[in-house]
Amino acid sequence: LRSFLDNLAGTVEGVSLFEPFESLCPSGNPHCSTHRGSEALFSDGNHLTNAGAIELYPRLQQFLGRLDPSARR
Repeated sequence: LRSFLDNLAGTVEGVSLFEPFESLCPSGNPHCSTHRGSEALFSDGNHLTNAGAIELYPRLQQFLGRLDPSARR
């Protein structure tokens, strides 16, 4: 699935792929945690808690700011 999405984002005009993993598990960390301090980042296997969403927000905002406004519909 990942290679399909990467290919889609690389070949179809107007398609961009946001990768949240780096925000939640930054490179250079020897271990990836489901918590940041005492705050849980996930409410289950697929959903962020409010703390997880807040952790992700700055990177998502930066990603959205880089998108070409003419590609938005």
